[in-house]
Amino acid sequence: RLASHLMATMPSRLTSVCCVGGIRFVEPAPGELPPLLAIHGGRDALNPYQGGSGPRWAESVETVVNQWATASGCQPTPRRRIVSDDVCEARYLAKGFAAVRLITVADAAHSWPGTAHVDHIAQFGASGSFNASQAHWDFVHEVDHG
Repeated sequence: RLASHLMATMPSRLTSVCCVGGIRFVEPAPGELPPLLAIHGGRDALNPYQGGSGPRWAESVETVVNQWATASGCQPTPRRRIVSDDVCEARYLAKGFAAVRLITVADAAHSWPGTAHVDHIAQFGASGSFNASQAHWDFVHEVDHG
């Protein structure tokens, strides 16, 4: 969630943002926003995908990502694709580029998807079948190299 606040308050200082397991919408400062990749587990009990009750995590992940897409000037309806049985991606386009993306990992909890660290999985839940590190790298590489 910290990356969400940084994106809102200093967008010109970031070339891209990746939020894993926690994304919030914060009204951004004027100016162009950097590309955003959000990765979230469908089984996340700490930050529930569908939202929760209370001010800390009330909105769903999809609602929040849609707010960022709107603020980024993206088309309102994302292009969706199935990555695997447990992973889907929504891409919000702006000027022909998927400037805001959401990858949903249905079989992941609050862990970093794809982690092999047993202590992290024990503390935060199933890591799922998707490699968030590779997805993050691919996103940053695409943003930097167009």
